[in-house]
Amino acid sequence: MTSAALRFAAITLLLVAAGPARAADNLLTTPGAAARAVEQVVAKIGRSPSVSLVEITPDGVTLNVQGDKPFHVDEWRWTLLGFWLFETPLVSGPTPPEPSGLVDDISTSFFPLSDVALDRVPEVVTAALDRAALEDEAKVESIRIERPVSILPEPAYGQPRWSVSVTSGREHATVYAALNGRIVGADISGTQRARMFDMLANDEHLSEAQTDLAAVLAHGYPRARSRFQQDRHLRAH
Repeated sequence: MTSAALRFAAITLLLVAAGPARAADNLLTTPGAAARAVEQVVAKIGRSPSVSLVEITPDGVTLNVQGDKPFHVDEWRWTLLGFWLFETPLVSGPTPPEPSGLVDDISTSFFPLSDVALDRVPEVVTAALDRAALEDEAKVESIRIERPVSILPEPAYGQPRWSVSVTSGREHATVYAALNGRIVGADISGTQRARMFDMLANDEHLSEAQTDLAAVLAHGYPRARSRFQQDRHLRAH
């Protein structure tokens, strides 16, 4: 047997002896996993960029990064590539993403990646599950960190925020957080308690509903608050 064949046989025996590959870290729940994945993408880019999107799933990261020109967007991805009994991270990019087309000045969509508290991803996931409070066992499917778009008085980007997608299969909610990871509101319209909520009969959660509505709409909160207060006044009389 040649020396090359012997080396191959030895490596094969070591891999077999090691047993099945360890399950990959869940980027949403494993402390530091998402931050490490993003760091690997940043290392490939060669600088700490401004971004218009950070998307995190259990097994992948997508960054939309400001390119060489203010209105250029480059998409970078971090994924796990499987090789038999082991997996290795793969960073790919840049590629041009699909344009949104809602706001003319795309340069206003960017914000510093360094402002995002990526080290708090598992903490935000836990807080989002608590805030959504779905009836059945729930999980977070993804996190998107980007500037929301308001339509009136004209299409424009708002303040960047986290949008945490929570689902149980029967119900779903989107929980919103500031860049530092602090929960600021939620869209619970896809939950059973939202369907059953009657603000005229029970205003116990009215303040929370106002906060959630403001987070969903991003603009026009005083008008929404006025409508809530008007309804309460009519109920009282």
